[in-house]
Amino acid sequence: PPESPLWDVPDLFVSPYMCGDTIGWRDDLGAQFLELYELWAAGKQLPNVVDKKRGYVPQHD
Repeated sequence: PPESPLWDVPDLFVSPYMCGDTIGWRDDLGAQFLELYELWAAGKQLPNVVDKKRGYVPQHD
């Protein structure tokens, strides 16, 4: 929710929630983490960043 104190925590990263016992989920999660880490380490824009004022990820045209 927009009033959550978590939005004000410096350097907080939100990770995906994956439920169920889907085959290969650990590999998928690891690949996703590595991809995002490499973007972050290179100083590049991360995809799907939540706009805190809107409370969701805005669509880019």
